[in-house]
Amino acid sequence: MVRISITKEKLLADPASDYALMISISDNGCGMDEQELAELKQHMEHASRDKRSIGLYNVNQRIHLSYGAPYEMRIISQKGIGTAITLVLPYISITETEENDGKF
Repeated sequence: MVRISITKEKLLADPASDYALMISISDNGCGMDEQELAELKQHMEHASRDKRSIGLYNVNQRIHLSYGAPYEMRIISQKGIGTAITLVLPYISITETEENDGKF
């Protein structure tokens, strides 16, 4: 089963910061052990010549380049339980967007 949730949360890293939009996609599939997860995260942070996880790498880099820290993509997984990917993005309200003439 796949579960998708979207929440607005205060970033813990900086109590004075704005809110973040948290988009989480999780499943109850076979999951990954610690080594598999570490390898996936390595591919997500550094481009791989064998083209593994290129989509995750591209999304993660786009988030970093567009918004900088602390915005990111997070992955957690447990073997036999499942995997969850969370996109941590800046929360931009409709009012803020209108004030910027519709530009993000």
